Amino acid sequence: MRKLLIVLAAFAFTVAYSVPAMADADWDWYGHARVLTFNTTMSEEASGLGVEDDDLVTKIGGSGRIGARVKAGDIRGRWEVGSAVNLRLIYGTWEFGAGKLVVGQDYTPTNMFMSNMAYEDNSMVSYGVCYAGRQPQVKLLLLNEALQVAIMSNKVVAASGLTPDDQDTSMPKLEVAYSLKLGPVALSLFGGMNTHDDVVITGT
Repeated sequence: MRKLLIVLAAFAFTVAYSVPAMADADWDWYGHARVLTFNTTMSEEASGLGVEDDDLVTKIGGSGRIGARVKAGDIRGRWEVGSAVNLRLIYGTWEFGAGKLVVGQDYTPTNMFMSNMAYEDNSMVSYGVCYAGRQPQVKLLLLNEALQVAIMSNKVVAASGLTPDDQDTSMPKLEVAYSLKLGPVALSLFGGMNTHDDVVITGT
């Protein structure tokens, strides 16, 4: 019983301490839901039915989301959940004058979106655009966020035709990006390094 009272007292103290900080924070909520409505017509050859096939499609788009940006002094945070109940973004930032430090799950520096289309072309992610996704990372932004440097977990994929018994990582994945804007022209340079060892044990 005594331990329970201590835990409850500690919890009450934490809540009492956190409430003023929460009250001082600036919360900016956002979100959207997308409904996709379109008609598809397939020829008799393409439908596989021997006749022309017409279908009206109305459904919730998979790119809906809800989230919030939070600001309290030099500390900022953000979280975002997708319509499929998946955690898209959750990170905190610290602005220290010369730059910004980001810790959490965010877009990596090598993401480059060439389109804002949200359905079939998936913002060109499946058609050659560079996209490393939203990854847990530690990211440093400098020069008014023009320079981004981030470290994250390695992407481990076995070499073609190889079935390793073990895969070792000793260095984090590194990504770097630099953006330069010259009036109506923008130039982006980016790259990364990812390394791991595939271990194959032969014999016994």
